[in-house]
Amino acid sequence: FWPLDTPALEMAELLVGKYGEDEKLIYRFLDHGQREVAMRYDLTVPLARVMANHPELPLPFKRYQSALVWRADSPQRGRYREFMQFDVDTVGSLDVLSDVEMIQLIERTLKALGQNKFVIHLSHRGVTGAVLESMGIDPSKQILIFRYLDKIKKTGRDATRENIGQVIGDKKAEELLSTLIGSEAESRLEKLLMDNPAWQNLRQIADLLELNKNPHLLLDLSIVRGLNYYTGLVFETFLGEFSEVGSVFSGGRYDDLMRQLTGKDLPAIGASIGVDRLLSVIKGMGIGHRQSCCLTVLPGLEKESLELAERLRSANLDITLILGRRDLAKQLRYANSIGATQTIIYGEQEADSQTFLIKKMDTGEQLRVKGVEQLISELNRG
Repeated sequence: FWPLDTPALEMAELLVGKYGEDEKLIYRFLDHGQREVAMRYDLTVPLARVMANHPELPLPFKRYQSALVWRADSPQRGRYREFMQFDVDTVGSLDVLSDVEMIQLIERTLKALGQNKFVIHLSHRGVTGAVLESMGIDPSKQILIFRYLDKIKKTGRDATRENIGQVIGDKKAEELLSTLIGSEAESRLEKLLMDNPAWQNLRQIADLLELNKNPHLLLDLSIVRGLNYYTGLVFETFLGEFSEVGSVFSGGRYDDLMRQLTGKDLPAIGASIGVDRLLSVIKGMGIGHRQSCCLTVLPGLEKESLELAERLRSANLDITLILGRRDLAKQLRYANSIGATQTIIYGEQEADSQTFLIKKMDTGEQLRVKGVEQLISELNRG
């Protein structure tokens, strides 16, 4: 995937009509030219504008972006008004492998972040739509039903049935939930939608992913995603006992959005991490990032300390020079206050003997090593 950046501000007309009832969360205002502009709500719609403005981009176009987005939401655990999103998208491919690759990317990313208790819930907008069609539900009611289904993990089955019942009647609401939810859902749908293209597409994705053999994957037809632009495969990812904060890595296929802006058939699939939400969960697990090593800077050894720091950084070590404090005791207190796990003490004695003293900040243990190579080896050991 290639890096891409998009502006924080877009023309409001670009964002309006893309997010359903969540459109009310868009920050909109008039600029100095009295044009209605809006702060980006997500990174997907701005990508669609890029594709419309740059038809010369090679297809499929695969991009990633990490940037701030803004929503006039009610702040709570895992939800913020300003937060960082990380997106990956493939535009211009209907190949089922692009769907499979996206799910594999989610798995690899979370494992690389040290997560092993996650489950990716897979579903398909087309399948849910086909079930509604088989029940004779008016297509104009589909989006509203999707919105209620999207909140089922928060509101519960009973409240969801009541809400959907107000749209299609209690009997059909119960029939819908009984079809989509439960251990027998897959077999029921196989009988109901055997020849349906959306069901066949979902089954092909599941087979390629070997879904039934992978503990990180779950077929969950209650997942529909709330935004209007989703059309096919959709997914949400939950982290074990922290599932109450919501999905940390979600997305799906949105084949119609690009057509709205470009006038061309540009199928697309994307996934997004709410970075702040994910980091809050990781912090709650007691998992931190790799702490830096501190390096003392003592009088008369400023030049040598700078050279040593650069050499250690070249060996892919995080090195923080302790600046502005010449007293060794104060330098060590500073290193402890910022959470450094190790501090390199480099003074006149060390310079004369070509050695380095490593202090383990958690235990107070001190270890003297000879030469930079041994220093690097010991620091990597932690």
